[in-house]
Amino acid sequence: MYLDAAFKSTDHVINGKTSIDAIDIDDLNAEAKSWGIGARRADAAVRSCMERVHSSVDRVALPFGAEQARSNLKRLRLWHRCSWPTLSVQTSEDSDSI
Repeated sequence: MYLDAAFKSTDHVINGKTSIDAIDIDDLNAEAKSWGIGARRADAAVRSCMERVHSSVDRVALPFGAEQARSNLKRLRLWHRCSWPTLSVQTSEDSDSI
């Protein structure tokens, strides 16, 4: 899918990066942790958000030109159903709130 370069910037620095194409789940986790969110809580929040994005992409008919959204999510490792913790999971190591 073509995305004009004008729309490829995050407009925020995420783990030192500003290009949508360069940011992955590890960058989102690192950014959340830099804000003081515990590692497990950050991972759970990022994965929950990605799960909701993937679910929405699956439910909604994509407009012409956006057909690659599903494959892009999988290609970027942003969606993988293997035992993701939910936001309600809290451990003794990670008692911070979202």
